[in-house]
Formats: sequence, C-alpha cells, structure tokens
Amino acid sequence: MPELSDVVYSRTETVQAFRDYYRFLVGLYLDESYVVEPPKGGWPSITPNVVRELIGKDEEVAGLLRELPYIRGKCLEDFPGTQATPICVWADWDDLLRIGGDGLNIMTEGTIFEDVPSHVIGLTINTDDHKKFLLDTKLGIVYWPEYVELQYEHRSHGTFNLMSWVENPIEQITDDPEDYAPENEVEWRSESPAWTIVDFFELLKSQYRELNFIPINSDEVLTVKARFKPALDGMIPMIRRIYHEHGWPQGTDYRKQECLKAIKTAMDEHYPTFSSF
Repeated sequence: MPELSDVVYSRTETVQAFRDYYRFLVGLYLDESYVVEPPKGGWPSITPNVVRELIGKDEEVAGLLRELPYIRGKCLEDFPGTQATPICVWADWDDLLRIGGDGLNIMTEGTIFEDVPSHVIGLTINTDDHKKFLLDTKLGIVYWPEYVELQYEHRSHGTFNLMSWVENPIEQITDDPEDYAPENEVEWRSESPAWTIVDFFELLKSQYRELNFIPINSDEVLTVKARFKPALDGMIPMIRRIYHEHGWPQGTDYRKQECLKAIKTAMDEHYPTFSSF
C-alpha cells in the first residue's frame, strides 16, 4: 500500500492528471466546449496576492490554480453547474477568484475550513460537506472527507446514497495523520481517506468505467447506489443498459452522441420530470 514517504508532489503531473480526467469525461459525456484551458502564462486573474487575500492559500496553490484547466459548463439559477462527479460541481478557480467575495473557503472546504492549511485546496464548489475533495500540495495527495455511505436528501425524489460503489480497486494512503499532521488537522485527515493525486483520478475514472458513476446527460451524474422513490426504481438500470448498448466502456466502440441522445429519449419518455437538483 502507498505510504507518504513514497509520494512526491509534482505540479506538472497534477495539472496533467486534471487534464487527463477532463478528457476522459469528454469521451464519455461532457461537452468538449465545457473544458477551458488557461492562456499562455496561466490564468491572469490568479496571482499569489489574490489567492492569499481571498482564500489564504500559499504560492504553490496559487501556481497550481493558475495552470489548471477548468470545467465551465451550464450554470443557471436553478442548476448549480455541470457535474464532474455525482451531484458535484468542480470549482472553476479562475471564475471564483475573478468574482471574489466572502465564503469561498467554506464553499470549497466545508465546515472544517478553519483547520485546512494554506497548502491544501478544495476542488469542488458546494455547500454540503460530503461533496468535497481536498488536494494537499505538500504531501501530493487528495483527501475525500465523508467518503463512506453518504446520504443526499433530494427535494422531491427522496434520500439516496451519494458516493458509494461496489468496490474500490485503488489502494489508499496508509499513514496515520497523528504521525504527520498538526493537532488541529488530525481529526479531518483521519476521517478522510486519501490517495496519491494520480490514483485519486484513476479511482474516479474506474467508477465511470464500471458505471457506478452514471451520467444522465452532458451535465448531471448519479451513482449506481442511488435510491429514489419507487416510481423511479427502473431509471438507473435503464440508463446503464443504454450505455452498454452503445459500447461503453469498450473504448473506440463507444458511440457518445448516439448514447446521450438515446438516454434523453428514454428519460423524456419514462422520467420526464427528473432532475438531480
């Protein structure tokens, strides 16, 4: 199993891991135009001073955020944004730091934000604690707070498990946070499994390959563990079947546009009022 002594953080490898993940999502369901790349030299809105003043993060975090690609998809008044993991919008730090304002830390780190150090950055933008991923630029790992058997209360469709799956083939970091973290950080680190940055993204990809994470269109993603009201019992199996019928996950055999069109037709016919928000 991986140990921290074997992990070395690399900004270049981290940026590439994000880019590879977004390309993977584009191959499955995401609209290619949603992924935005930084201009030469990085996002001009993201500077060490801005990052320090608005979210209290250090220069390495600023350098990373400046070089990352982002997902800039649909965002409407009643729809928080395009999802890169189930019921979860990933932070577009270029956009967030240009807009500014208070509360960015709690929205990207959750209620533990006061105990999250300056070299750790949140990857998602939500108000619920269970939709957070925290990347540590000193250790080279990603934490997943509230990882096991999470519950999401949908306003009209009932309660369902948010992010759980059949199996986890990617080994976690084994070090005990009590051996390396400051006292005020031990609790959240201990309760949050962690992976190397590359392994974390491979973990997410594996859940899409197995259709444990299930896109229902170009913007919304559910999990195979979703449990809705009885009237929606057949929805998840129906969508998974359509993906299989269109060649997922057999690489070049997958017909993305035909598949998404077939899912839309089936959803319009059988579940016309469903939305994950």
